[in-house]
Amino acid sequence: MKVYGLLGGRLGHSFSPQIHSVFGDYEYRLFPRAKHEIDEFFSKREFAGINVTIPYKQTVIPYCDVISPIAQRLHSINTITVQPDGTLHGYNTDYRG
Repeated sequence: MKVYGLLGGRLGHSFSPQIHSVFGDYEYRLFPRAKHEIDEFFSKREFAGINVTIPYKQTVIPYCDVISPIAQRLHSINTITVQPDGTLHGYNTDYRG
């Protein structure tokens, strides 16, 4: 089963796992991480895709191999997908809603 999730600082308030449980046959986890844990999180890459929330929307930029034009312009990524070749693609979906 593919694992997706939400990466951020404090995530105790998030209803994302409950919301995503109705969408399909995949697992959606919360990934609360301290800043010093971000390198290890990306090196393990135990996810098929993640949403990114505060305070890491700029922190994740160097980990992405490809960044969408909107995310580049805003210097902010809130969605990362893992492509079949293993590369990470970063997007900003906040801008268009």
